[in-house]
Amino acid sequence: MEICFQVLKVVSSVGSLIGVWFVYIALRANHDWQRREYAMNMGRDWNINTAQHWEAIENVFPHLRDVDRTGGEINRAYKTTGKGNLHE
Repeated sequence: MEICFQVLKVVSSVGSLIGVWFVYIALRANHDWQRREYAMNMGRDWNINTAQHWEAIENVFPHLRDVDRTGGEINRAYKTTGKGNLHE
């Protein structure tokens, strides 16, 4: 009978350890998923709230957000770019 209790102790300890490990993995995966979802929602809301302003900026600086076909880089605006066009 004593051997059964010792085996039960070892099995329950190992089972608890495995359970804690699975909980840790599940919580970490859930946290990563929620963090990505939050970032996606923030980007979506940002685009909705700033669309009107981007249209106004595009009217002043046409093709500002276009990709340069020769280098594959996105065109960038600098302070010197805006000074000449906005204060004329």
